[in-house]
Amino acid sequence: MSNHCRQPTEKLTRYVLKGVVILLIFLEVHMGTNRNILRPGQKERLRKGAIQGSCYYNHFLKDKTFIVVTEDYMYCSITFKKQDFCHFTGLSIARVSESNFFDICLNGTITNSNIRDEQHYDYNTLRVKNNILKKLNMFLYADVSTNLFISGLVTNTFTFSCAIRNDTENMTICFVGENNRARSLRKARNSRNTQSEKQIIGIFELHNNKWDKCIYIRNRQDIVDNFNHDIFSDELKRYLHID
Repeated sequence: MSNHCRQPTEKLTRYVLKGVVILLIFLEVHMGTNRNILRPGQKERLRKGAIQGSCYYNHFLKDKTFIVVTEDYMYCSITFKKQDFCHFTGLSIARVSESNFFDICLNGTITNSNIRDEQHYDYNTLRVKNNILKKLNMFLYADVSTNLFISGLVTNTFTFSCAIRNDTENMTICFVGENNRARSLRKARNSRNTQSEKQIIGIFELHNNKWDKCIYIRNRQDIVDNFNHDIFSDELKRYLHID
């Protein structure tokens, strides 16, 4: 073949190879934007939030069951387990189990290496969950009149049996299973597809299958008049002035 014919062919080959390289770079960058990769500074912020949230969870909620009474005088039990704390964070974790994750958060030994670089959720979603972690006590212990008890919360991926939504703080805590275990945190404005929404008139910690410590009560007499006193502990009876 003459040089006259070979030169255009070689030039065309170089153009094709260059185009392939550019395409591969484009695809790599494009696919990378769909991966939720955390930067070191983002990991550090989430790590600190998990530590702070674990302190609230340990003090107010861990391994406790509560009775939530609604305006129609119905009631429901909700439960908080240690191993579910990891789900609240939304984090994909490394080198530690879900149960032990809570422990290393509580004692402050969690490191950035316990948080995977690639996450299921994007950073903005993780940051929302992280911020709610720092206000977990507000679902039960703050001004509960701002909260609503929800039955049948439907999301894009799951239907939660019940939830508590705080519109003021734009946060919702969701429960699953027969014993209504706390399982997920999400924005209140994304928690509108519900079967029912009711005001909360009372919250009591459950102990030995009795309504025990009063966490919140809107009207003491409402509880006294509408529920069998046999389900109250002696401590709660004294609090409610029941002889």
